[in-house]
Amino acid sequence: MKKLLILTICALFIGCTNEEVNNEVTTTTTTTTTTVPAYVDDNPIQLGLYQYFNSNTDRLLVSNYEKNFPSETDIGSFEVFYTRDNNISGGTFQTIWKEYFNKYENIDKYKIGFNIKFSTKDGKNYDQTILKPNDANVFYDYLQIYLYDDVHQEIGKWYSHVENDKVTDETIFSSIKLTNSYDADKMNDEIILTVFAYDDDDFDLNGKYRGNCFYTINIKNVKSNG
Repeated sequence: MKKLLILTICALFIGCTNEEVNNEVTTTTTTTTTTVPAYVDDNPIQLGLYQYFNSNTDRLLVSNYEKNFPSETDIGSFEVFYTRDNNISGGTFQTIWKEYFNKYENIDKYKIGFNIKFSTKDGKNYDQTILKPNDANVFYDYLQIYLYDDVHQEIGKWYSHVENDKVTDETIFSSIKLTNSYDADKMNDEIILTVFAYDDDDFDLNGKYRGNCFYTINIKNVKSNG
């Protein structure tokens, strides 16, 4: 009789133990949904690329730029102003820049960047965003890029392009010069140059500009018949 009672108690104890283990492994999964706000570009700036001739001649808005440019020669220099007028004054850069800049409010946060696209005869394709001088090193053998901060220069004093280690938060890349490099003859004849004004959220996941404030010109190397 005692043996039967002991066996019954053990069976009850083992049954409770198994029930407790099963309770411990029960889990609940919760799914959280995150909504990402849609990107909106609220940049009010309208800008263009201009060609400078001399102080007595108006600057001209550039659209298609055609020129014969052999290897290791300058292709051209283009100035950035916050306007899209076809003609603007040929006066001092700093004065004209301020005139158009002051037509806007609260645009100090915006910076100027560039994008350059071209292809080579052996099938390479370049689509390069340039926010600082060294960004253009990727295609230096074909095309050399020089960026200038004309805004922060003393009027009447000579100055050079901005070196990468001299870039600060105050730097404004207000003009760009393109120069053919030593392998320029291996490029196809067209270069697409885009200038844009941007702030921190104006780039997609691939680092490409996605805003609405940009201006594009086509640059074509017209071969000399000679």
